Amino acid sequence: SRIRLGIVAPELALLDDSHFTHEQDEQRSPAFGDWIRRNRMGYSCITNLIKRDDLVVGTAIIRDRTQKPMEPSEKHAFALLSRCLRDNIRLKLMIEGQEAQLVAGSFDAIESCAFVCRSDGAVLGISGSAEKLARQGRWLSLRNNRLLAKDPQSGRALSNVLELAALGQARDSLVVHDVDGVPLYLDVTCFRGSHALSFQSAALIIARPPQIRTQLMESMARAMWRLTPSEALIAAYVAAGKSPQRIAELNGVSTGTVRTHLKRIFDKTGARSQVELAALITSHL
Repeated sequence: SRIRLGIVAPELALLDDSHFTHEQDEQRSPAFGDWIRRNRMGYSCITNLIKRDDLVVGTAIIRDRTQKPMEPSEKHAFALLSRCLRDNIRLKLMIEGQEAQLVAGSFDAIESCAFVCRSDGAVLGISGSAEKLARQGRWLSLRNNRLLAKDPQSGRALSNVLELAALGQARDSLVVHDVDGVPLYLDVTCFRGSHALSFQSAALIIARPPQIRTQLMESMARAMWRLTPSEALIAAYVAAGKSPQRIAELNGVSTGTVRTHLKRIFDKTGARSQVELAALITSHL
């Protein structure tokens, strides 16, 4: 009855043993009644502080069976305390939302693609460049304010990483792909607020799309030497001075796979080394 009545009670309404039906509760569920007795659960007084569609926050006074019920003066003090608690929690929830927006907004100054998301992908904050990236829909998109990956396999991986990051797990990285297999590198870490408590678990995502110059070199390589999308991007990264190890990280593949692609690129372009390939591509810009 505590739960049944507590769910429907309005905010700040005090409910105590005079409202509950403990004897019927124990008759309906002997196991629950045994738990009550073993834990010496006695008098209780509960109230809802915050009630929303996606969130309920409450507080309670629970005494064991050796203690007396609350006096009217104690109930009055509890009611005053509950109002203070509600005001503090409302302020905290408001700051949480603004904090996510401020963090994402600060990335605008350095033109970084930043998302602050809950574990279910709901976006709490987004930088301008990240919003533009999502609007393009090449790798990521926003649907009902949720961040989604274009590729289903990448979507499952993104969901897993978001859940781990929001739970405070170690920093992680992820590569998602577009329909042509071109990768987008995501750096995912736990988003920690500046306050002591947190009702909202979140993850900070920094997306690192290929730079405009890299995209230009990629398009040119595909047109001039008929490279595949993956080969063209690797060639563009080589021209940008990136090592095979870094290219492998950005593409979500092994270094051996990158070197295999490089051999095919050399065959198609006539280049004999990465330095020669870089010079060949940049000479056509």
